[in-house]
Amino acid sequence: MKQKLACALLTAALFLVASPLRNATAQQSPKDAPGASTTNSDAAKTKAGAPAASASPRSADDHVQVPLKPDDKVILNTGIVNVVISVTDPYGRFVTGLGKDHFDVFDDKVKQQIAHFSDDDAPVSLGIVYDVSGSMKERIHRSIRALKRFIETSHDDDDFFLIGFNDRAKLVQDFTTSGDQVVSHLMFVQPKGSTALYDAAYIAVEKVAQGRHTKKALLIISDGQDNNSR
Repeated sequence: MKQKLACALLTAALFLVASPLRNATAQQSPKDAPGASTTNSDAAKTKAGAPAASASPRSADDHVQVPLKPDDKVILNTGIVNVVISVTDPYGRFVTGLGKDHFDVFDDKVKQQIAHFSDDDAPVSLGIVYDVSGSMKERIHRSIRALKRFIETSHDDDDFFLIGFNDRAKLVQDFTTSGDQVVSHLMFVQPKGSTALYDAAYIAVEKVAQGRHTKKALLIISDGQDNNSR
């Protein structure tokens, strides 16, 4: 009887010692248990329906795209615009010797940079209105020499046309860059008739508007007043 009682007391003592140890093991936090963090975290994510994601460092070659707002402005490039000008004084005489610092260029009230400035001679479309009426008989050779000299000093890209007039005005030479071709029409002309100067000027104004250059001009060579225009 004494032996059975001693065995029961020993069993009870062992049970009392083992119970706190078992409770402490059951209450241990998952983060304290080796390997429990990854397993429990993955299980929780899987149970919630969200797949586990792995993060990796961004490489140097990755590009971040920034969406543009509707009011953002994107300027791709800018171009150079040629601006041809002529400066005259109050008497209509051309002003020379001007430089880049004498000009300001504005676009929509915004000052623009002048990238290049040059005072080179610009080509012109020129109409020559030539009087071959009877009163030019004594002056024809001298006027032709003056015209030849004028053409020799012109721009290489100038284009000319020639209108001759006496009783009637007529287009003798259409636009050409050959000044010699213009002069050749006058070498053997015989001046005669009246002077339809206004008719010739009217035709020349209409014709010079067809010139390919921005600058346009008329040169009238005559010695007298109109007396036969319609």
